[in-house]
This record gives sequence, structure tokens and C-alpha cells, in this order.
Amino acid sequence: MRKDKEQSDLRIQEHIQRLEAREQEREARKRGHSRCNPSQDKQTPKIPKFKGENDPNIYIEWEQKVDQIFTNHVVIKSK
Repeated sequence: MRKDKEQSDLRIQEHIQRLEAREQEREARKRGHSRCNPSQDKQTPKIPKFKGENDPNIYIEWEQKVDQIFTNHVVIKSK
């Protein structure tokens, strides 16, 4: 039981770190710094569907996949 709690706590900490990293990326984009790759301009990311289970670890794994997709994909604001 304690090991499960430790694993859950670790996943929560990792999740918080990812959220903080995303916020830093948003702030960098606001300042005009971007990791844009022009070859990805017109691609649409494919997001996996969440199966809706009540296990928070499954949700976190799904969110990690989605975060990775958006980290690797460029969202360009239309001007």
C-alpha cells in the first residue's frame, strides 16, 4: 500500500512539473520565443480518446500522451 502511495505521489509531482513546463512555454511564446517548426504548419494533431475510467493514474497517462502530442506539434495563431 505504501509503495502505491509513493508511486501516486511521484506521478503527481511529475504532473505538476509538466504543468509548470507548459506554463513556461506559454510565457516564452508571449515574449515571442517559440519552438516553431515550419514543416509542421498545416498538420493537425490526432488526440487519443480518453476511455473515461475512474483511475487517476490512467488519466495521468492519457494526459501525458496528449501533452507529448502538443509539445511536438506547433499551434500557429492566425494573424
